[in-house]
Amino acid sequence: MEAIPAWQGLFRPNKNTELQLRINSELSGPATLFISGSSISKQLQLQLTAGTSKELVIPFRLTNNNTVTLLLDRPGLAPQKKTVWFDLAATAKHVIALAAANPPAAAIANTLLLNSNANMLPSHSQTYDMIDTLVMDAATLSDLANSQLQALEGFLSDCGQLIAINMPEEVLAALTKEAGCHGYNIKAINDTSLLANALGSFPKQTADIATNEDKFHQLARDAFPHSRLLNTIITFILLYLLVLLVTRLLTRRPEAIIGVSVTASFLAAFAWSGNNPEISTYTWVELNSGDNSARYAVLLQQIGNGLGQTGIPIPAYLYDPVSVSSSNPTLAPVHLSIHNNSDPELVLSTALLSQTELYFNGTLQYDNRVSLLNRDGTAQIINHGDKTIENAILLWEGEVINLPVIQPQASWSKTIPQKISNAEAPARITRLRDLSGRIYTHALFIEQPPDLLGAVMQDKSQFGWLVIHAELG
Repeated sequence: MEAIPAWQGLFRPNKNTELQLRINSELSGPATLFISGSSISKQLQLQLTAGTSKELVIPFRLTNNNTVTLLLDRPGLAPQKKTVWFDLAATAKHVIALAAANPPAAAIANTLLLNSNANMLPSHSQTYDMIDTLVMDAATLSDLANSQLQALEGFLSDCGQLIAINMPEEVLAALTKEAGCHGYNIKAINDTSLLANALGSFPKQTADIATNEDKFHQLARDAFPHSRLLNTIITFILLYLLVLLVTRLLTRRPEAIIGVSVTASFLAAFAWSGNNPEISTYTWVELNSGDNSARYAVLLQQIGNGLGQTGIPIPAYLYDPVSVSSSNPTLAPVHLSIHNNSDPELVLSTALLSQTELYFNGTLQYDNRVSLLNRDGTAQIINHGDKTIENAILLWEGEVINLPVIQPQASWSKTIPQKISNAEAPARITRLRDLSGRIYTHALFIEQPPDLLGAVMQDKSQFGWLVIHAELG
């Protein structure tokens, strides 16, 4: 079993990476691969063939631990174990992956240069989280496999920074067309000697909450119904005391009081354990007006009522969720079970009155059906889709504006004079504006986030926002 980590084994805490894995087998048959060491464990069901190599690319996220353990379990054979070590990258430095023939002659201040080639570039777009800028020449681009090309497209659609060296104009135009941020984060140079100048020419990235974990978690927890676990415990205590009181009034026998109390406790625990876990999600989807890709973040909260496990099928693009909190740290870890040619299944352990929160983030292709334009101080919203826009808020230069209902294929526009105060602005939006540090100067908030979990969340509690940054003009 051979394992090669991405980016020469460097990692940043809470960033995505991947392993290229090759398994050589002398016998045919099923096998289970266990991956552990990050904040979530994985189980992959494999089918091995004698005399051939099984090649896999395993995406995952590292927190603060720098090892990943692989355990291959085959029926009738001794388990095979391998530990892969990672090195912590300097967080203060700008990380550049150089996938080009000629490195720059002079060092660039405050940068970490990773020499790469076509074989070393990732097969999952989220793995590009580890780097800040990709430098690539035309020869390397032509050597990429299909999965690597898809990963590169995902990286560019998420406003990833690319410095292209000696790229043909038609190739450069195709990359720019598919890129997010209107292609502003793609720079073309003829030689690596111009690398430092190209790095300094990138526009400032749009700040958003979809990529700010702390702010997102604070917003999400504020939106969830509060103290459901506490309310359940209080209800149990009140009912318990009521049973004691009624029993005390009806009989003076101590053994009867004890028996009724114990019976009531067991019945309450049995009733709770028979209920399905409560699942709620807070979803944040954010994009620039006119872009065909979006950043997303999801916080899934599960409240368990009894001992057991819950299997939740999730779309493959949700990648690798992270367990960010649990009211019962002794619970078995969250597992991501992946079978061949199927979407992952999230397996969560539950206990009586347990609470677990999982965090997902990444990018996805988004059919932009709403545009927000800024034309010399005039805000214009165009609803291109077939759904009515309701419960929408416009944040414009620090002010909050409640919007009317915008029908399908309709538009809304209003000239913003100077400062418009809105005393009736929803408190949740006022908190959002303050929490985000007023980074949303021209943005549209729609309280109808896309349902990223699909059938999982039918009849479940869903909260969140679709956020569209204005296209300046």
